[in-house]
Amino acid sequence: MDIIEVKKKLIGYAVWEIDPVTARGHILNLAITESERRKGYGRLLLKHVLANLRESGMSSCFLEVRESNTPARRLYESQGCTESGRLDDYYFDEDAIEYLCDL
Repeated sequence: MDIIEVKKKLIGYAVWEIDPVTARGHILNLAITESERRKGYGRLLLKHVLANLRESGMSSCFLEVRESNTPARRLYESQGCTESGRLDDYYFDEDAIEYLCDL
């Protein structure tokens, strides 16, 4: 888990896990408080997570995101992640798009 602070105020966090057997990471959550979005903090945090996964020996990672979350999807795609599947009703009321990121 990592956090990002601005002026001693928590504005975001990321949670991930690693599987040393498959050398694959899983980004469980990446969030930036609404008032601090679109300032580059999400990109900074994602780059940090991907670097940590790489340094941990992972060769790839995956994540799920709401189909309707266009800003998050664009962020992941801008860092080289590609759509790898769809998970029907993953969020109960909405499908998830699964992304794969080669490290």
